[in-house]
Amino acid sequence: MFSQDLAQTLLVRHSHFGWLSPGGRLEEDETPREGALREVTEETGINADLLVHEPVAVLGDHHAGDRTYGLAYALTADPAEPLRPEPGQPVTWFHLKDLPPSYYPLDHPTLLAFARDLRC
Repeated sequence: MFSQDLAQTLLVRHSHFGWLSPGGRLEEDETPREGALREVTEETGINADLLVHEPVAVLGDHHAGDRTYGLAYALTADPAEPLRPEPGQPVTWFHLKDLPPSYYPLDHPTLLAFARDLRC
């Protein structure tokens, strides 16, 4: 989730994992794109637009025999739009040059690479 000028990203504070991009699981009969847009609205209260209609990253996790695949979409929104986060999960816009610590070590380089590639 980026601001329209690709200078900021919107992150959600999760109690166990720190600041992360909005996300979650698909609901039954929902496409990945629909799920991405729904999760952003549920977690932040804002309406986002797809910047690119295809996933910009596909991640796999094989934990305890289960296979989970994550699709990352590039979304944009207006930072001036009021945020309405879920209870207990603060939401904040961060400048890409001043990102908070993340549980996942590849989050920051990935966000910076997405923004750089999208500017081209």
